[in-house]
Amino acid sequence: RLRLPAYDGVGRECLPWQWTDGYRILAMQGWILSRAGVVDMDLSRCTYELNRFVETAARMGIGLRVLAPERLQPFVDHAGLPVVFLDGRAVQAPDFALVRLGATISPGGLALVRHLEGMGVPVFNGSRAIGLAMDKFHSYQALAAAGIPVPASLLLSLPADLALVERTIGFPAIVKVVSGSEGKGVFLARDRGQLQDLLEMLDAVRAPHVHVLAQHYVAASQGRD
Repeated sequence: RLRLPAYDGVGRECLPWQWTDGYRILAMQGWILSRAGVVDMDLSRCTYELNRFVETAARMGIGLRVLAPERLQPFVDHAGLPVVFLDGRAVQAPDFALVRLGATISPGGLALVRHLEGMGVPVFNGSRAIGLAMDKFHSYQALAAAGIPVPASLLLSLPADLALVERTIGFPAIVKVVSGSEGKGVFLARDRGQLQDLLEMLDAVRAPHVHVLAQHYVAASQGRD
């Protein structure tokens, strides 16, 4: 909570304030981590969804800043204390953070989320949930461990053992890249020949040591999750 004069002359009226004895007290502050947050407080770059977050929070007396993760630098000092820099300047940690990065989150972005959690900041969604969502096979492992039925799934490194896929999954088979969203990187292999062509293509265009997921085809769910 920051106590500032009633008028500070730098346009801070765009943030929610509470009045106390001639001073304005800055209310709870949060961050939204989003690619749209390249220019601080430039809401014209934000999606309708992000603008609604900011507007609704303001009505509740909560300030929200939309920040691109590239502007934030996690730091641990010699004493082991976590600090975060914004555009090269140390800043106070927010009261909470919302992560709106989707499948575009990088390893650095995930490290930033863990860093904020280490500073005691409540983060939604947290690093564990994000890590699960980034890895489809890890997601299926977690669902299966919780007793939720999942299609038979086989994690493959390339070049793959086609005979093992045929024996454990069968055809037709769904082939997915381990990390992806919105139906991208999902393919249908109707037979062993199509699977071989598909895996050779993936092996040629993606980074070395790529992993893919072969999965039992559930006809009833074709075209939808």
